[in-house]
Amino acid sequence: MKKLFLSLGLILSVFCFSSASVFPADFSEIDKELKSGILSLQIGDYEDALGNFQKVLDLDPVNSDAYYYLGMTYSQMEEFDKAVSYYEKALKLNPELAKAHFQVAVAYYQQKQYANALRSLSKAEKYLPQDAMVYYYQGATYYSMKKYYKSVAPFEKVKKLDPALTVLSYYWQGVALFQQGLYIEAEKLLREVKRLSAESQLGNSADEFLDAIEKRTKPLSVKASLGVEYDDNVTLQPVDEDVSEISDKEDERAVVNLKFSGRKFLEPGEFGAYYSFYQSLHQDLTEYNVQGHTGSLYFASNLRPFQPYIQYSYDYYFVDNDKYLEKHTIIPSLNISVASPHITQVYFQYEKFNYLIDFDEDEYDRSADANALGVNQYFSIVDGKGYIKIGAEYKNNDAEGDDWDYYGSKIRLTVYSPTPVDKMSVEIGGEQSYSNFDNEDSFFEKTRKDTYLSGWIELMYKLNDNWGVGLNYKHINNNSNIDFYEYQRNITSLFLSCSF
Repeated sequence: MKKLFLSLGLILSVFCFSSASVFPADFSEIDKELKSGILSLQIGDYEDALGNFQKVLDLDPVNSDAYYYLGMTYSQMEEFDKAVSYYEKALKLNPELAKAHFQVAVAYYQQKQYANALRSLSKAEKYLPQDAMVYYYQGATYYSMKKYYKSVAPFEKVKKLDPALTVLSYYWQGVALFQQGLYIEAEKLLREVKRLSAESQLGNSADEFLDAIEKRTKPLSVKASLGVEYDDNVTLQPVDEDVSEISDKEDERAVVNLKFSGRKFLEPGEFGAYYSFYQSLHQDLTEYNVQGHTGSLYFASNLRPFQPYIQYSYDYYFVDNDKYLEKHTIIPSLNISVASPHITQVYFQYEKFNYLIDFDEDEYDRSADANALGVNQYFSIVDGKGYIKIGAEYKNNDAEGDDWDYYGSKIRLTVYSPTPVDKMSVEIGGEQSYSNFDNEDSFFEKTRKDTYLSGWIELMYKLNDNWGVGLNYKHINNNSNIDFYEYQRNITSLFLSCSF
């Protein structure tokens, strides 16, 4: 029996020795360094904090708390890439370290790695469902991604979980709704910010947004522009061998545009109407003077991320004071902002053309019913101050005259951006369309095919909030397998614009 106890004692002593070589020898030393590091971190002595936490890892290489606090230290030093590295190491050792999920999300947010931030916040929400700051950063992340419609709900949770953050929640909900164009709801929340905290920084910022809402929701507005244009080939779309053919002549003209708008914002959305007037006055080719009148009604829903929109327009044109064309247009569309700030627009367009001129032959009559189905994709650039628009459309034109029955497609690219010159913006665009005619041309006895190309560039300089000046150049090239329908144009415009 004595030998048995001696043997057990030897085994136990060996176990204790071997355990000491595997596990930390001095837990009190680890605890001391960890507490010293946390204290140094709290008072802003980051170098000492880093040293303390590194000593903990020297004693215990798998200490998840040490990795976490190293991440916290680097976060305070705004070295977020290093912070993320240490947070991830802490989570690898302890996947249930809730505070690390939250802090790594904040570090990702600071680095503008928003997808990673949301993924980490989702995990933090699982472990910290009552922490208001988890939802605050969710809302802030969606807002930074310009997914405004997704940012409102998290800020609502912030207010419910922490009443002390009510003003902050109202503010961010208000500006998120403002960015979506939901001005009625945004105004209510921003006025609450003013009521609860008028003299604060948030209150002052709310004032700026309220001023912007007042400007954007004016029930009545007027826009006008006056310009001069040089056209090296004055042209109306050719119909026969009368005044409306290609002139092959150059001329200057004055151009006037006026637009009067009225609108009403209600909970379902925005109702609006406008009337616009266009007049061109040529110096020599007065028979090409065009006058246009347009009246329109529209409704835009305030639903997000799927926003339906419908518009009806009526156009009436005169050429050289003679009645020329009336047109009815209906456009239902759907704006989809799931991938906000990038927006997809799908639309259908119905047009009814009624030409008010006499045609020599019935085959020449361009009066028609036209249907088009299209899609536009908008990509936000330059922090939302510019965009890239890519569009495609298929159109079918069913005309009274056989010469004008056709189907075709169109593609379009537009880039709009501010420039390095203060208050100046630039728009560059191009369009290409193909028209395949159904029947042989009655005069040329040949089935017509056209390819239309255009490109333009416009510079706009804002003189102030109401006035601006612009310069535009546009090139048009219509290629056809029938020479009569071919033409090229170059148009240069200088114009002064205003809005009130």
